[in-house]
Amino acid sequence: MRNASLAAILVMLLTAATPSLATTGDVQVSGSTVAGNQISITLQNTGSSTQAARVEVSVQLANGSTVTLLSPEVSVSAGGSSVVTVTASSPIVTLTDDPQPISG
Repeated sequence: MRNASLAAILVMLLTAATPSLATTGDVQVSGSTVAGNQISITLQNTGSSTQAARVEVSVQLANGSTVTLLSPEVSVSAGGSSVVTVTASSPIVTLTDDPQPISG
């Protein structure tokens, strides 16, 4: 019984985590620029249809903390690009992980 409960909890955790890990196949990050407490991220859609996406990026702030920022959903036209900007609570010192597009 205990193993079944642990297995059920594990399945629920993995299922809950899956959407945030799903990348959009046709949308890719093609560049990013940091200025103060903002990071602007360029998304490129290599597909043949418009895609909705968000960007997740982990950064280290000037106050020493590390945070993960999530952009609002943006629409990227087929073969086009879009820039999305996210704002942190204090100046961004460095990226701790590359920006990743996730499904909108």
